Amino acid sequence: MPFAGLVRVALGLRRAGRLGETLVAAALRRSVRRLARRFIAAETADEAIAAALAARRAGQAFTLDLLGEACVSVEEAREYQRRYLMLVERLGVVAPGWPG
Repeated sequence: MPFAGLVRVALGLRRAGRLGETLVAAALRRSVRRLARRFIAAETADEAIAAALAARRAGQAFTLDLLGEACVSVEEAREYQRRYLMLVERLGVVAPGWPG
């Protein structure tokens, strides 16, 4: 359902009280997840690597990024560094076998 249509339905259901609010919330969550999937391919490194391989097989280019709002401490920065290094190491093992 297009977003404008979803908003119209949401406004109509809102008038239905608590049940309407529950239905609106569920519909919005579903729509946001579907939209996010266009830009966020995975939640884990394994899923990201599988999605990247599928993109390569389809002849698509892509970038990989770890999501996070901001690093506000040295500990958070170190954790991001650790996660990026792990992902780069794993990609270094599997990517050479991917289609060109």
